[in-house]
Amino acid sequence: MTDGQTKLPGVIRPQLNRAEIIAAQEREAAANQAFYPDPIQPAVLVSIDIESLALGPRPIITEIAMLGYDLEEDQLLDSRHVHHYPVEPQQRLIPAREIHLGTLIARAKWTHTKGIDFASQLEKSSATEFEDLASLCRNLVAVFGQITQNGTRPYEVVCARPQFDIVAIETLLAEVGLEKPWAYDSVIDVRTMLKRAGINHKNVLPLPAGLTPHTAYGDARWQISQYLAAVRG
Repeated sequence: MTDGQTKLPGVIRPQLNRAEIIAAQEREAAANQAFYPDPIQPAVLVSIDIESLALGPRPIITEIAMLGYDLEEDQLLDSRHVHHYPVEPQQRLIPAREIHLGTLIARAKWTHTKGIDFASQLEKSSATEFEDLASLCRNLVAVFGQITQNGTRPYEVVCARPQFDIVAIETLLAEVGLEKPWAYDSVIDVRTMLKRAGINHKNVLPLPAGLTPHTAYGDARWQISQYLAAVRG
């Protein structure tokens, strides 16, 4: 000991008997459980996909598919939102939502290789009234409430590119005066899930028979299969 230092008295630790030690451990475990609760397992999956005429946060959306899947009953729910969205009302928003020539060309080429008439697909988005657009957006919010029982059932929202698809929907909802119906932390990227599970989504999980890729409905159904493969193996 050097000059100027004061010797501290020894700390006397009480001796606990076995029952007291177990009780202390149980109290600590209960405190940890309260601070780190078990994660809530989702009861329902909401799969969302869009088709659009541009990339970025404000594209013109031509299709939205939102499907519900009951993870407890292992079946698709009847409530769904599968619609073509009108182009012109989105062009009249201020500022107008975006169309990219490169996206148009890519979609036209792809549909041609599949024998699909691209013009006939766009005709399904030919409604002109703003109320047509607003009504579809309100229906999307309402159907989400039906699928999740207004948020009372634990849910996850799955998407292949949420930073694009989900953001595009959220900006559109905001522009027609609606709030997004899902919690921000409920959205997950199915491709990230597959990667963590060591699954190649293209080679190992082909598109289910009878569905068309690069359609909102076909891709939303595909995402459900991918999600189930990632979480169940």
